[in-house]
Amino acid sequence: MNSVQQFREEFRKKIPWWYIPEIHIGINVTTIFLVLYYSFSSIQNLIWYELFTIPVMLIFGNFFVWVFHKFPLHRPMKLFPMAYKIHTLSHHHFFTDEAIIYDSKKDFIFLFFPISFVVPVNGIIFPLLGYFLQSYIPSNICHLFVAMAAIYLVLYEVFHFVSHLPEDSKVLKIKLFRNAWLSHRIHHTHRYMGKYNFNIVFPLFDKIFKTYRSNY
Repeated sequence: MNSVQQFREEFRKKIPWWYIPEIHIGINVTTIFLVLYYSFSSIQNLIWYELFTIPVMLIFGNFFVWVFHKFPLHRPMKLFPMAYKIHTLSHHHFFTDEAIIYDSKKDFIFLFFPISFVVPVNGIIFPLLGYFLQSYIPSNICHLFVAMAAIYLVLYEVFHFVSHLPEDSKVLKIKLFRNAWLSHRIHHTHRYMGKYNFNIVFPLFDKIFKTYRSNY
């Protein structure tokens, strides 16, 4: 057993006995579904220019992921003390470029955002922020803002999950997913993880800030 496998086995022993992957994913999916349902059903008399909220939020989401991934997740910061510990010291040691594939559903606890993030952030904070912003911004833009925050989380989770699938998975025949898989594998190489490929969905800001790497 090599060091990565040993680390994985030891780390799996820390998974709470009550952890059920289906409940983890189910609560996250339900939260996002409810947010999307409420946001889209609240939109009325949509004006064409309000749709610009969609591309703006996609770009903002890409930028936010780049910043948060590059700094709090890969550099110890007092403001986010657990981010570095959970991501760099745990996730990046559990999943390396040579062992990037999850072995069982129990590994989802290391792969997907925890309920403790999705429910308060996407289920409470963003909807509340959207509600209070309606005093200053058209309500449709606020609803689209909340919806797109949830959609970007879904995109992140889908692309991140795909990036941890076996190399021969059929879904990786889709070029967009294949490129994300290759990019993320390079990011999980220990000598590159704090330097390159911080975007997950699309490497827009990696290319803008010259942190994109396409090969070893």
